[in-house]
Amino acid sequence: MENAVMRQLAERAGLLTEEKIKFWRYRTGAEVDFIFEEKIAFEVKFDARIFKKSRYAVFMEKYPDINFNLVSFSEGPKIKLPIWKPWLL
Repeated sequence: MENAVMRQLAERAGLLTEEKIKFWRYRTGAEVDFIFEEKIAFEVKFDARIFKKSRYAVFMEKYPDINFNLVSFSEGPKIKLPIWKPWLL
């Protein structure tokens, strides 16, 4: 599913360049799948129920200006994050 999201972001960016789409990984192993133009972040989970917002607290604290989003086919527990469907990117 991450590949499909990457293709959608690349298409939206016009060209896939390192400056436009990045990822983030912390020393604890926490990671964010895609950061698009350093403005919006996407974590991709097939099932939103396995998403744990606490794993991304460090990212959200370090980069408060980057809008964090979840991409998933399913609805998850009541989290206060936008949940995108892959085909709507």
